[in-house]
Amino acid sequence: MARVAAEPIRRAAIVKATIQEVARAGSLEVTVAQIAARAGMSTALAHHYFGSKEAIFVAAMRHVLTVFGAEVRGALAVAGTPRERVEDDGGDGRGGGDVGPAHVREGDRLAIGQRGGRKRGKEGERG
Repeated sequence: MARVAAEPIRRAAIVKATIQEVARAGSLEVTVAQIAARAGMSTALAHHYFGSKEAIFVAAMRHVLTVFGAEVRGALAVAGTPRERVEDDGGDGRGGGDVGPAHVREGDRLAIGQRGGRKRGKEGERG
């Protein structure tokens, strides 16, 4: 039986824990100790795999953006015309082509804040 390397599994656990901790805190004001505890490992091990808190955040953001990009590309692939691409509401009922954190699976998103801009009225009109 082939031995499974621990590093990719632990790195993925740290990334997932980072996303969850940032979402829980609602900001980047989380510690490596909080992230490591959620991932079920020591702070030293988290630092061993990433080197710094910033590198952990970069890996988490890369993961979020990879998932988000795949969701957007998937939505664009099924849109038949350019107009459908713009008008598609992504299945969330908001209309107007809004794409936001709701399009990324709950466990894979960072608390990146609300999209700017004014709320939309009927049929996607800005109000």
